[in-house]
Amino acid sequence: MNRYVVRALVAVLTFCIGLAVGYRPRTYNYNYAYRHKCREMAAFKQARTELMPSPMMSIENLSSDPLTIRYSFTKVNPGNSAKKLVEFAIENESGREVSGYAIGYSSGFPSDRNNSGGVKSVYNSENFVPFVSINCDADKQLTVWVSSVDFKDGSRWTNSLHDY
Repeated sequence: MNRYVVRALVAVLTFCIGLAVGYRPRTYNYNYAYRHKCREMAAFKQARTELMPSPMMSIENLSSDPLTIRYSFTKVNPGNSAKKLVEFAIENESGREVSGYAIGYSSGFPSDRNNSGGVKSVYNSENFVPFVSINCDADKQLTVWVSSVDFKDGSRWTNSLHDY
């Protein structure tokens, strides 16, 4: 009978030692969690004020165009908060070296015939500039197209759909 009591005592003692070794109070660092949460919120607020949803837009890329326009992002214009600064990435699809290009754009309401717009020219004799930014009103529709491309070999491509 003593043998069973000793075995039971060893089992209970082993269980208690396991509990004592495995138990450690879990400390939660509230200061670290609060500071981390504050940093996350500040980064979120900064990103929210800098980046905006894109305006309603249309990008006219034809398969015959030597450059392709891709939308990148929209942010608040630092000089005028009522306007948006829309960034576009420009990709060279022609395989030839580009010395400069012009991006045409129109900004206005879809029902308005007197849209504002213009041509944004980018020229650099050394390297191809792969981005362009266009300033537009926040509530208007933006239409963008490749207007012309100048190549380093002296030739020029002009968009025949938008000759004005």
